[in-house]
Amino acid sequence: MATWNRVWLEALGHATALGGLLLTLYWLFLALGRLLLAGRVAKDPLRALRGLLLGVMGLLLLNFLPQTALLFPLAGFLLGPLFSTLFALVQARFGHRALGGLMYAGAAGSTLIPGLFALLPDRGIPLGLFALSLALYLLLRGAEREVVRA
Repeated sequence: MATWNRVWLEALGHATALGGLLLTLYWLFLALGRLLLAGRVAKDPLRALRGLLLGVMGLLLLNFLPQTALLFPLAGFLLGPLFSTLFALVQARFGHRALGGLMYAGAAGSTLIPGLFALLPDRGIPLGLFALSLALYLLLRGAEREVVRA
């Protein structure tokens, strides 16, 4: 989201300065989300992350009424606890050796996904972000089912 927010704002005709401001706010809200949502997420991590992702998807859908990117910082707040919680869950379930796989998956995603987004028309960026959020939501649902079976 942080990468493509500015591109989408420019496609909508907004000044580059607004994109820079929203990018700064996105990272600030991401840090605040990690700090302020940690207690809530710790009680039931997978369920909490699933709820936060539903919130992100809702914010992404609201960006279409009218088309804007002003809600991205709030999405950063909701995404704040995601990586650190997944990191802890993977380590607890599979041990420290699995963390390398998680890091490689993150690196592969951060390398490949921007390239795929570059193929989208600028107006398709929010749909791409929604699709990524939905995919992560479905992965978390699958992880929840796996935890219940274990």
